[in-house]
Amino acid sequence: MIFRKYFIIIGLLFCFLFFPSNSMPKDKDRLHSKAFEELFDKDASFVGSQTCFPCHPDEFRQWEETPHSRAFLSLSSRGKDEDSKCLLCHSLGYGIESGFKDLDKTPAMANVQCESCHGPGSLHIGSKRIEPFSEKVCLECHDLEAKGEDNSKCDSCHADFAKHLYTIQKKKSIVLNPPGEVCIQCHDEENDRNFNFGTRLKSILHMPEIVKINEELRKEKRNIVLLKSAPKLKVSSYAGNEACRNCHVKEYNSWSLTRHAKSFETLKKTDEQKTTRCLRCHTTGYGKSSGFLDEENTPYLKEVGCESCHGPGKNHIEASPDKKISSLSGITRDCPICGMPRTCKLCHTKREDPNFNIDKAIEFIKHGGK
Repeated sequence: MIFRKYFIIIGLLFCFLFFPSNSMPKDKDRLHSKAFEELFDKDASFVGSQTCFPCHPDEFRQWEETPHSRAFLSLSSRGKDEDSKCLLCHSLGYGIESGFKDLDKTPAMANVQCESCHGPGSLHIGSKRIEPFSEKVCLECHDLEAKGEDNSKCDSCHADFAKHLYTIQKKKSIVLNPPGEVCIQCHDEENDRNFNFGTRLKSILHMPEIVKINEELRKEKRNIVLLKSAPKLKVSSYAGNEACRNCHVKEYNSWSLTRHAKSFETLKKTDEQKTTRCLRCHTTGYGKSSGFLDEENTPYLKEVGCESCHGPGKNHIEASPDKKISSLSGITRDCPICGMPRTCKLCHTKREDPNFNIDKAIEFIKHGGK
């Protein structure tokens, strides 16, 4: 009886440890900035940028000109609009009760919005109780004695005292100047390695020069390529490097000089060419439909080839020119920032490759052209 009791307890502990709930993002994955903790403690919630528009039309229109306003499109155009690790940064408040859930339930919370930087806005737009005029209220901001002014004249100088105080109270209820830590949650070392806070801040500031600044950024060719609509995704198949070579000769030749092109040979040297844990990273698509099986049946997938990074290529080969990007599920030119480090680290883990330096590696394997 006692043995059975302990057996049940051990079984429950095992379930909690190895089968955690996946219904919502884990706490460590949520974008819950310390800058907004005070607001969340006061039960603040997200309201969406459309709610901000009536009072802040100029700021809203400037936001519409930034990539933030199209952040969700960069996911949906590539079929990643249900990927939780991407939604954290490409939507408003994902993982928080009042934030984004999915495009059907919470369409108003898609994209990086006002509250992504300024914090949940329900307290900001909520009605405030205006106390009757009192010089004590003025003294919170104005040192009248130092200026030798008559305190009793405050109400005559500020005929619209209630409106003035209402504006002040609203400002106190929201974080108006988000610190750099808010930006770095998404534009971190893993997702945006070339992020320059000073330069990028200029592109989102609420200022008339916004269009001019965006034009300068476009000249630097740093804009993300967005597709007009989400592709109708269907499972593609692996085609092998030779199929890629027909259109991408320069890239193929560049790849052939890397260790990726000899990855299977390194297994044969140590007689590990049939070891499952090795094949996953030393071949293309091992363990996946149409991926590498063995050297006899799928010799064209026996290295770390193009499709290891860019995804299965059969649909890409057959796609029309305007559908080329959307036909790939891996790294493409519209998402070079966050895709590369994550893809590389699937195999170059701390355990398997503790000395891996992603900066040097990318410099060695990167390729451009057609």
